[in-house]
Order: sequence, then C-alpha cells, then structure tokens
Amino acid sequence: TILITGATGIMGSWVLGEALERGYEPTVLMRDASTTRAKERIEAVLRLSGREDKLEPVRIIHGDTRLPDMGLESVEVARLRSTLGSMIHCAASTTFSPRRDAELWATNVGGVANVLRFIAGSEVPLYHVSTAFVAGKRRGHALETELDLNQDFHNTYERSKCESERLV
Repeated sequence: TILITGATGIMGSWVLGEALERGYEPTVLMRDASTTRAKERIEAVLRLSGREDKLEPVRIIHGDTRLPDMGLESVEVARLRSTLGSMIHCAASTTFSPRRDAELWATNVGGVANVLRFIAGSEVPLYHVSTAFVAGKRRGHALETELDLNQDFHNTYERSKCESERLV
C-alpha cells in the first residue's frame, strides 16, 4: 500500500494514475470537507488520464499535511504506520502571490516537517516530489547535490521548496 499526498495536483495525479496502472492500492490524503467532494476530485483527475475505471482501489482519508500527524486520528496513524509500504509526498502550494506567503510556508515547509515526523521511526520510505525552482536565481547547471549554495530566490515559493528539500 502507498500513501499519496497531493493526489489531485499536477504531479500527484500522474503518480496516482501510475500507481493504479502498476497494481497498487493507493491511499490518498485529502483535505476536502466531505468524502463525496474528495471522491469527485479523484474521479476528475483519473478521467483526465482515461483511468476513471480505476477508482475502486483508491482509499480516501481526510487529513492535512499542515497539521501534526497530518490531522489524522491516532487509530488511523497507527494503522497507516503499520501497513504502508511507502509514502509519496506530492502535496504543495504553488502560488507565486506574495499575499499567500504564509500559506506557502505552512504547506511547503511545515507540511514536509509534519510528513517527516509522521514517518519517523517507521520503516516507511518517503519519496518527496520537489521542483527545479529550488535553484532560485542561479544560472547554468544546478545539480541535486548543490541544493543550498546561499542562492537568492525570486519568490517565497522557490525559497519554501528549497527549505523543504533541505529538511528531507
């Protein structure tokens, strides 16, 4: 079993579709207030990739990476930690608006910190999806091994993604 965050985003929806094609039974963490709305959103992203017939094995749980234990009840936390084969963290805020800097930091940095605490002490491997924007204003080749070279950033999104990758 795999747990996917951000399953309705650009990368997360692709990851979800590929997981289903490969026979996984994914659990997706959704912030939606209702199960109906969460299911509609998952159906919509699967429809875009022609996989609407693959909805049945998807298990939806309500939570939020911005909260401790991802906002899950202790029973669900224990169940997930004992049954998960891996976790793929795709959830992120991608806004470039300075008015939403607090949301960016809470989601992209705080969310990653909470995910790391969630799997700490378990054998669950984490696959963290990031972005080339971590290079900020750097020019030329930017290698993965050169994450933080005190580079400047164009915006909070870039800075938050660099910080979240540093945490991982």
